[in-house]
Amino acid sequence: MRELDAERRATLRAERNGYLADVVSVIEQGMKEGLFAKGDPMIVALTMLAVCNSSYQWYNPKRNGTPKAIAAKCWGIFRNGLAAR
Repeated sequence: MRELDAERRATLRAERNGYLADVVSVIEQGMKEGLFAKGDPMIVALTMLAVCNSSYQWYNPKRNGTPKAIAAKCWGIFRNGLAAR
């Protein structure tokens, strides 16, 4: 983003922050309704977005399967955590 002019950076920053706020709001609502475990909604949102935003670095359809399959696996990790049940 640092290569952009100040006006465009400000616009993108505002859009990014608005999107993040929307994701945090959904997570907060899910926590209030008991759909998600209680926690820090900002950290949960940032973690989820980091996974999504970095997939271009590691995703390989021949090795990892379809995008839908990967999304299901990622959601399973977020939904269930890593603890053995």
